[in-house]
Amino acid sequence: GNLPHDRLLLVPGNHDVDRGKVTKGVRMRQDALVKRQSQEDIADLLGDDDERMALLKRHAAYLAFVEGWLGQLPSLPWWQRAIEINGCRLHIAGIDSAWMACRDEDRGQLLIGRYQLTQTVETVEAEGAHWRIALLHHPWDYLAEFDSHAARALVHQHCDLLLRGHLHRPAPERVVPPDPSRACLELPTGCVYETSQYPNAFQWIELSP
Repeated sequence: GNLPHDRLLLVPGNHDVDRGKVTKGVRMRQDALVKRQSQEDIADLLGDDDERMALLKRHAAYLAFVEGWLGQLPSLPWWQRAIEINGCRLHIAGIDSAWMACRDEDRGQLLIGRYQLTQTVETVEAEGAHWRIALLHHPWDYLAEFDSHAARALVHQHCDLLLRGHLHRPAPERVVPPDPSRACLELPTGCVYETSQYPNAFQWIELSP
């Protein structure tokens, strides 16, 4: 169709992870991060080029796919975009909840990290947008508890709409804080692949300024 390739906005999920690239040493560093419950430790690790590259090797095939689609290799699996459509300015935060995914049962063991959110959600580029949208694969309870509390509060504070997946069942929820102008609508979606126990589904969402 006429839709430019860069308008298909993607974030990785657990099926975009090559578990064979997750070494024993990387698993040990991950487990230590969850145990220490420190946003500063997450930032130190992700801020170190060598450590970050070791952690993100699991996303190599996913990033290569994105490169083939967009014609350029993304530097990170998380990102932000500002798009204007018919005078309506959108800010989209692409959040990677799968950068620690490597097990059949990841619930409670994943991290997003404040480090990542300051590059995607809490940005100058998001200011003044008519709609602030976040994309996220996993539900909140797949994150370690200390990180889930921090990430959820920040996304709900700064975003109007959160689109997420993984559970394959639509379950819309509106989160209304004491200041109702900062309400956030969470829209988990269904699945679109074949041979699944879940019914195929998609969402049609219309936004206005």
